[in-house]
Amino acid sequence: MGVLTNCTITSEEVVGDTNFPSTTLVISPNEGYTIAAQAVLIQDISYATNSNSLVYTDGSTVVFPRVSNNVGSIVTNVTLSDVDGKVNVLVNIADAYTITADTPLPIDVTATATEIINYGLVRPAIIENATQALTSTTVTMANNSGVSVLTEKPDVNNVDTHYFNSEVPFNTWTKIGTVTVNATSNHTIVYPPYLVSNGSEEGLSKFDLIQTSVTEDAATGIISNYVFDLMFKDTGATGFVWPSGWAASAITDPEMSAVLSVKTVQVTVPAYTHVVDGVDLGGGIDGVVSSSDMIPSGGTPSDEPIDLLVEGDEGATFAVGVAIVSGGDATTAVVGTGSPTYTIDASGLQNIPLTFSSNQAGSTKQYDVTISGTGTTAILSQVRKTSGGAAYTPYSGSSTSSAVNRYKQLGNENVDINVTSSGWSTEVSNGHTTKTAAPLSLIPSRQVGFIIIRDDGVNSKNTAKITGDIFYEKMSYEDLDININFLEWFDLDGSSENFSVKSSTPSSVLTIADTKGAIVTVKNLTPTVVGS
Repeated sequence: MGVLTNCTITSEEVVGDTNFPSTTLVISPNEGYTIAAQAVLIQDISYATNSNSLVYTDGSTVVFPRVSNNVGSIVTNVTLSDVDGKVNVLVNIADAYTITADTPLPIDVTATATEIINYGLVRPAIIENATQALTSTTVTMANNSGVSVLTEKPDVNNVDTHYFNSEVPFNTWTKIGTVTVNATSNHTIVYPPYLVSNGSEEGLSKFDLIQTSVTEDAATGIISNYVFDLMFKDTGATGFVWPSGWAASAITDPEMSAVLSVKTVQVTVPAYTHVVDGVDLGGGIDGVVSSSDMIPSGGTPSDEPIDLLVEGDEGATFAVGVAIVSGGDATTAVVGTGSPTYTIDASGLQNIPLTFSSNQAGSTKQYDVTISGTGTTAILSQVRKTSGGAAYTPYSGSSTSSAVNRYKQLGNENVDINVTSSGWSTEVSNGHTTKTAAPLSLIPSRQVGFIIIRDDGVNSKNTAKITGDIFYEKMSYEDLDININFLEWFDLDGSSENFSVKSSTPSSVLTIADTKGAIVTVKNLTPTVVGS
């Protein structure tokens, strides 16, 4: 079926039973739209497919529908023509047909009318800002071929003016040219160039700069180049009368112009060739990152170190040092740093595993982790992310810059046994334990016992008890709670008032972990009853 877009078509009725006359259908565009015969498709066949002909003949490139028992089509051909902004569709009907009832002659017509856009000849202009004395900046502009012609008038009252003589559609953003801003050597562009008014906010509103590229040196941070598409949207004539000699005097229409604002400053270019610009301590243990300034009090197992992730450009070289600052237990060593020089590869990242021993002393320890640039690699100031530690040292020559981050390691960690007994009173021995003193490997377990008595203070005829061993597998710096539901292990016979071990009990191993990396396991959980 044909489709009509932004237009309509008439229908006609041909009366008779033989020797039918030709008839004309009319395609009319909607208001504000236009249409052409060459854009219309007949039976889905385009003007180009029809050998650039507006006459569509049955049996040639098109086949019109057959009607009833007739061998050929009643329609012999269709001819298109442009008439007064509309398209006429002339339908020729064969004379040899005879019909005995009303017969539809469906012809597929596909037509799309396009919006009428008014164009105007304009002379928008961009003026360089004279107050900035652009001695450290080079501004170049180029026209948009087929849209604008660039006329340049340099150095009139120390100002360069760029005219883009253009034919643009009204009320439509159109690219009329490109603007390129380059800073001279040892200068950086402070912020993206922008446009300001040339005395008319209406004129400024007709321009826009769309940034397409920026050039920044990764090692120095110097921004040396911006490139923009210069966009313009005209709303019609402004009534401005261009005087003779407008070009020689660099005269502009305020409602068709804007001023380009650029600011550059001179910078001292450091001699370094590579940079380290980021660091993060974490990843090996969930929740331990630079922003928290924390190392788990239980340290790190040798098979699960903390990852020191260093970021920089390819080829940057640096060393890492770790030192205990305070907190006692000075013999505790930090393993895994050594004294090699690391080189960042094309990924921009270098991972260094660090292994810390646990803090058994009870007081808080502090560690300084130092990133030192080697050779012509600079450590940028943002690498120092934590409070405390030595001051940041900027690059001043080979192997001179460094940043120190200070991390804390809290001491001790408590484990509490919480018992759910639903009305039974409980006594818990060793239910509150603290991991202190010796290394983890020297304290393989702690035993915790439970005794159950009745709510009214009268002992039951026997005593129910759960024993177990607590294993500190990995420590953090927050207390841990272990919850045991007594009702999952024992029944109390109401008549005999005796406890008995349930036929089915929970696992004898209970592992607890927290979000800071601690892992504590209760093993050998054993329920027993004592007495009659």
